[in-house]
Amino acid sequence: MSQSALEVVDLVVGYGGPAIVRGVSLDVAEHEFIAILGASGSGKTTLLRAVAGYLRPESGLVQINGRVVSDTRTWVPPEKRHIGIVPQEGALFPHLDVAANIAFGLGRDKKAAGARVREMLEMVNLEGLEQARPHELSGGQQQRVALARALAPQPSLLLLDEPFSSLDAALRADVRRDMRSLLSDIGTATVLVTHDQEEALSLADRVAVMSQGQIEQVGEPWAIYESPATLGIARFVGDLVELPVSALDGSVAQTPVGPVAVGSEPATLAGGVLTLRPEQLVLVAERQVGGDESGASGRVEAISYHGHDSLTSVRLTDGTPVSVRSTGGSGLRVGDDVRILVTGSGRLYPHE
Repeated sequence: MSQSALEVVDLVVGYGGPAIVRGVSLDVAEHEFIAILGASGSGKTTLLRAVAGYLRPESGLVQINGRVVSDTRTWVPPEKRHIGIVPQEGALFPHLDVAANIAFGLGRDKKAAGARVREMLEMVNLEGLEQARPHELSGGQQQRVALARALAPQPSLLLLDEPFSSLDAALRADVRRDMRSLLSDIGTATVLVTHDQEEALSLADRVAVMSQGQIEQVGEPWAIYESPATLGIARFVGDLVELPVSALDGSVAQTPVGPVAVGSEPATLAGGVLTLRPEQLVLVAERQVGGDESGASGRVEAISYHGHDSLTSVRLTDGTPVSVRSTGGSGLRVGDDVRILVTGSGRLYPHE
């Protein structure tokens, strides 16, 4: 049975005042890629800094590759934890060239270090840039150097602290795709801290959603998106349609868009909030439905076109606002009368 690459148990971390991380537990398997997803101030970076050894926890356990590095009796400094770290801005040494940046931390055997540097340059597709200085590189190239430097000592755990946040949108997508492919090939256990939902869902094997210093849900990306544990998580992870529930008949909720099947445990939540994702709604122009009275009628208020899809804002006849995601353009215009149909089931939550 393989051991965990990282085990965190009941970790409490602060900066001398109230705890920022409060009783967090997390397990990362060997070769696993986990994203810690949370808004600013949720405690995710504080948690990462405690795992790295930059902060000493008030209580709890941190174990890396089967070795206790932090508990009530043990404290191992960052440089002895055998981890790699890629910070937000890459933090390359400006006075060193690419080769020297990657070689930093590889020891004094120049021949072995040189061979490892060449191997890493090939791995991150930066051959020929050994003598370039950081200011001569693009943002994406700088992040590749930072990754190569972190991976060069062959760490048992890699920590990524919002490493793509400084890149523009197109470059960000390319760099993170290449980085994910590389990490999959190498198999290094990785923890990514991010506030970007798309980034977390597209890169990670599992996602841990963090809020107010605690981890609220851990699961595979599809489970986090399709079955959020709380209304707060549902609101944070992707666009959301929230509908009031006027009555609950078994596992069917009565809503402004008509009866909707409830996929979560309905319990006694009549009067709560039923949630759907915008792609679960279908838009049909009123002129195309004839005498069909199914669904709910409304009027288009705004259309946000993104190329691959569009998000259409509709105000239902009773005043309820909903958003509908359609592939490509919807073929509708602001002011058009439409009918909304629902596909699949919703999830029911109490009001927060």
